[in-house]
Amino acid sequence: MVAEFSPLAAICLCGAIYLPRKAAVLLPLSIIFVSDVIINAHAHKPLLAVEMLSRYFALGLTVWAGWMIRKYGRLWMVIPASLVGSVAFYAITNAGSWISDPGYQKTFAGLMQSLTTGLPGYEPTWMFFRSTFVSDMLFTGLFVLCMAVTRNRTPELRVAGRTAASVS
Repeated sequence: MVAEFSPLAAICLCGAIYLPRKAAVLLPLSIIFVSDVIINAHAHKPLLAVEMLSRYFALGLTVWAGWMIRKYGRLWMVIPASLVGSVAFYAITNAGSWISDPGYQKTFAGLMQSLTTGLPGYEPTWMFFRSTFVSDMLFTGLFVLCMAVTRNRTPELRVAGRTAASVS
């Protein structure tokens, strides 16, 4: 469970909401890309495999959701957006595994296997979803709480783009 416990989706969502305009999109995704380059080089894996592209696509959607929340200033939508992002990440990345992993039959049954039980010898993929869901909710909640506490101490901090102090 620890391997799937990650703040990445929360960083993408909250980064798009709270970081200055240009950094909101570039910073979270570039940090993930740099870490993937290092990890994949160490593990002797290709960088642009289907699994990686599906992961970037899912995280890109999470950044887009954060950007929409930022644009319309509806902070009550952060936790629901994190929930939808968790489900989308799970579905998109498991579909990417289904496409690229020869262990899955390229049928509807193989797709359903990738979304539920996964491959024999590994934990079921629904357990991966459980772990990522819990970490997404926890880290998103913590980031929003930290921003709320900071906002109460320094009134000029708001959702990016909503006050003169946050213009970059």
